[in-house]
Amino acid sequence: MMATIRDIAKRAEVSIGAVSRILNDDPTLSVQAETRERVLRIAAELDYKPPIRRDKTKQRLTLALIMAHSRQQEMTDPYFMSIREGVEWQAEKSGFTIGCSFRGLGSLTLEECNRVAQDTDGIIVIGYVDAKEIHALFPKMDHVVFVDYQPDFASYDAVVADLVHATENAIDYLVSCGNRKIGFLGGPKRQVSLEGHTDCVESVEERANTFQQHMKALDLYDESQFHLLSDWGSDFGYQAMKDILQSDQELPDAFLVASDMLAMGVLKALGEQGLNVPEQVRVLSFNDMQGAAFLHPSLTSVHIYAREMGIQAVKLLYDRIHSSREYPVSLTLPTKLMIRESTGGEVNTVYSRMHI
Repeated sequence: MMATIRDIAKRAEVSIGAVSRILNDDPTLSVQAETRERVLRIAAELDYKPPIRRDKTKQRLTLALIMAHSRQQEMTDPYFMSIREGVEWQAEKSGFTIGCSFRGLGSLTLEECNRVAQDTDGIIVIGYVDAKEIHALFPKMDHVVFVDYQPDFASYDAVVADLVHATENAIDYLVSCGNRKIGFLGGPKRQVSLEGHTDCVESVEERANTFQQHMKALDLYDESQFHLLSDWGSDFGYQAMKDILQSDQELPDAFLVASDMLAMGVLKALGEQGLNVPEQVRVLSFNDMQGAAFLHPSLTSVHIYAREMGIQAVKLLYDRIHSSREYPVSLTLPTKLMIRESTGGEVNTVYSRMHI
């Protein structure tokens, strides 16, 4: 028998309404962090799955939301949360009901796949989930949009950020500032299996791959300054920078860091060793999270329109359902480089170079 919100409320000793609002990430709910964590923990222990509902009285369409990342990963990285919030905002505006959400490794069973296929009009997939697995799980579902990942599978729409040009632009900016020795720190690109396969396929992430190619084209690439980490959390950036500083390796003029979360750890490690940013080493990052401008020093970062990516995904889904379009559409959103103190530039200016 499947667990219900009532079951969670009873074990957590809170009201049913509070449980519902916590599980739905209601931003207006004022609740202690301990209570929120207890409810989420009990929901996970009971393997709670939200019911799929179709609002027949209002003739609203229903979409399913599939996310490659866990709730914990989303809570620690505002990038993923921004994409989801964009999906939810535009879904409401476009007349969609989000019937169910699934997160991460092994989150879909055969029974749930059958329910989604029967009661859902479309699917939005956030993150690196193999399109071939989506096709195998939902062979008759034509209305699928991927966000933050461009699948090779030719039938699905996709919304991504232009990370290739963003990385080239970031390197060009650092070089224009006189930097020749540029290091790189980035995380892995792991494919998540919804069916629970333990073997995740890893490939070189776009920023890392573009860094290598562009630096080689500029005849500036140094393999010893290229660092791929096992995860994206700030603690991994912190430990990686500590290891670099404790090694005999010569410190580069600047570091290009593949996410703000990693960069937060990098800045902390540099500060603990008494190294001044940007006087002794510059730091440039990606995502431009809301707090980037309030770090010390404020963080130069590539602004990615994460919330807009979620919004555009719902628009593509709406168009695919309501039009006769049979061909897939890939939408690539631009980025902009926000200059701040960590690279020594004029604060809150935008750097861009035309790519032809």
